[in-house]
Amino acid sequence: MKTCRTCFWLLGLAAPLVFLGCAKHISLYPGPKLPNSEVAKLTGCNFALHRMTTLCVDGRQLVPDPNGGLVASAKVLPGLHEIKWSYKAPTATFTCGGNGTLDAKAGKTYCFRFDYLPSSRVLTHLDSYRGGETRTYRVSVADHATWIEEQNFWGENEVVVGTKPLWVK
Repeated sequence: MKTCRTCFWLLGLAAPLVFLGCAKHISLYPGPKLPNSEVAKLTGCNFALHRMTTLCVDGRQLVPDPNGGLVASAKVLPGLHEIKWSYKAPTATFTCGGNGTLDAKAGKTYCFRFDYLPSSRVLTHLDSYRGGETRTYRVSVADHATWIEEQNFWGENEVVVGTKPLWVK
């Protein structure tokens, strides 16, 4: 019986590692892999790009992945990059997207963000799992936004593409 519990415990530890290993980390530059200090990293909300509906960097489609699979992050060389992206919650009837030019800096991480403001104006419904329960919010198309932030682990993140609404915490 003790051996069986140990097997289940080890399986519980290994399962998340298997799923984390399924997502790809890709480099959008030619040549050998460069150290993190020489490239910029693009990641999504909750550190996964595959939760996005679409993502194109410099005209190259990353999400949905044309080769199949999940994209967790992408690394680019420093400099200007044209980016188009969108999010769509599985139960929502609208897509929220953005585009712009990112001036990527070496050693920095850029995170795509999406947020919505529950409101009384009914244009669509969005289900959200929070705190152990599913809540249905009424969301106006005007009350959602998407933007890109430069992550700063020692202070507040800086918005580098798009506009973060005042109602976002």
